[in-house]
Amino acid sequence: MIPNNLFIVKNLLAATLREKPDSYVIESLFNRVTSLQELLELTEEELVEFDGIGPAKAKQIRSVFQLGKFLATSPSAERVTIRNPGDAYEVLKPLLLYQPNEKFVVAGLNTKHHVVFTEVVSSGTVNSCLVTPLLVFRPLLKRNCCSGLIAHSHPSGDPSPSPEDLEFTRNIVKAAEILKLDNLDHIIVGNNCYYSMKEHGVF
Repeated sequence: MIPNNLFIVKNLLAATLREKPDSYVIESLFNRVTSLQELLELTEEELVEFDGIGPAKAKQIRSVFQLGKFLATSPSAERVTIRNPGDAYEVLKPLLLYQPNEKFVVAGLNTKHHVVFTEVVSSGTVNSCLVTPLLVFRPLLKRNCCSGLIAHSHPSGDPSPSPEDLEFTRNIVKAAEILKLDNLDHIIVGNNCYYSMKEHGVF
């Protein structure tokens, strides 16, 4: 049985290309991949290697994949309140899941812990991402947020923190205390899983 997320993308693709979900072009795509992540990471260059897919159709398919990422990972609630790490993961994963390179996200919250904004502040390589305290705190201060969440992705799929991740988190928490900001958590997003620094007692 096809996983629900793959089913969503398959039907989006069929509607965009004006093909049937079981057409030769679409079936050839889905028969060559084993996961949604593998499918969404296909580049235009790789897509044109499939029979029946030219450059124009490859661009259409890539656009569908971008929309598919959002629909497959978007949180269900329109106004989100962060009560625990699971809530934070649901808010942040649309920006971090299925990404080929590391990305770092800041989310700002109001006094009731409602999400005010989310912003990608840095993009890096497959195993690193340059982030400074200025990149973290500037969007929070600019929007007068009293607390915030930080998160980044591990394209390897394993959300376990590195020593650098742990050191960075502790330094950010110290800086947040000086600025009188409440740092709710640092979430690392892996392959449909996450690691919460606060939940694991890092700070």
